[in-house]
Order: sequence, then C-alpha cells, then structure tokens
Amino acid sequence: MEIKLLDCTTDPLYIIGKCARTCYQSEDKNLPNVREDFYRGLIKREHEAPLEFVWTIWEVNGISRACAAQLMRHRLASYCMESQRYCNASEKEFVYPFKALEADDSCVDFVRKCKDFYKKLIELGVPREDARYFLPIGISCNLKMGMNLRQIRNFMKLRLDKSAQWEIRLMAKEMHDIISEKWPVLLEDIKND
Repeated sequence: MEIKLLDCTTDPLYIIGKCARTCYQSEDKNLPNVREDFYRGLIKREHEAPLEFVWTIWEVNGISRACAAQLMRHRLASYCMESQRYCNASEKEFVYPFKALEADDSCVDFVRKCKDFYKKLIELGVPREDARYFLPIGISCNLKMGMNLRQIRNFMKLRLDKSAQWEIRLMAKEMHDIISEKWPVLLEDIKND
C-alpha cells in the first residue's frame, strides 16, 4: 500500500477561521496567533461545518478491492478508482491477509488459479466486465480520493479503532501520519496507536 497527499488546502486554519467567523461576524479577528486555539474551540464545541471547506486529494495505490469497498462507505468523499471493466486485472498484485497466509499458504495457489481462469475467459472472448466476477476481492487497485477535513476526522475516528479491519486501519494510520506531520493541530485529539 502506498498513500500520497497529492494536493490540499494551503492554509487550513485560515480557511476554517475565515468560514467559522462568518457565523459570528468576527472575520477581523482571524489572526495567525489565535487560529489554533480557535480551531480547538470549534472541535470542543463540535462546530465542525467549517472543516468541510478544507480539502485533501489523495493517491492510494495497492489496496485490495475489499479495502476499497470499506473506504467507499465514507460517502462524503469523492473517488476515482481503476476500472476492472477496462483494465486488465490479471496484472494486478494481490493483497494477502497475513492471518490467512499463516493458516494455509495454499491461498497463493488459489489466487493464481483465479487469475489464470480470468485470463482464459478473456482469451475466449468473454468481456473483462464479466470475467472479473471470478477474481478474488483481494486483487489490488489504485484510486484517487478527495476528502474534506470533517470527513477525514470521522474516517480517523472509525478506522483507527482497534476493531477496524487491519488493511483500512493501516491506511488510516498512514493518512493520520501525513496530516499530523503537515498540520499537527488538525488531528491532535485523535489517537493513532
């Protein structure tokens, strides 16, 4: 799995302050020395609507279709995902759940057989959109994702939880690390352990 922040709001604390202070007619108080504390106050009061004006665009490579399905349950984000209808999925890597590999490494042969069957169907003239039905959900995919800060915070709260599935939890940890390095205050209240 590889995650990159492609683009983002340049000064999120300025934007959040500018938008939130519109509500109070206090835009003239949106000064650099108070923005972090103002942001913390918004979070404490759960006044999170202004966070929706801060956007991030991500490149996510090498996650499983299973992880992508979980990710896309976060409906307030925008996604462009590699199509199995148009792209040759037999060339894709496979994301193996480590517990399954530990239990029985014959799953590697199973995946190879599924990919071989997929290739055979295509050679027989079956459209990729129909042949893909025989691919395991662990086939990797790449996508681009746009997510605002309010949705990122919600995503982090859900997917950093110890009960979250391992792959999406790993993705959330990497995103948390990237955001925390760039803007330490934005996720300081959300644990990443």
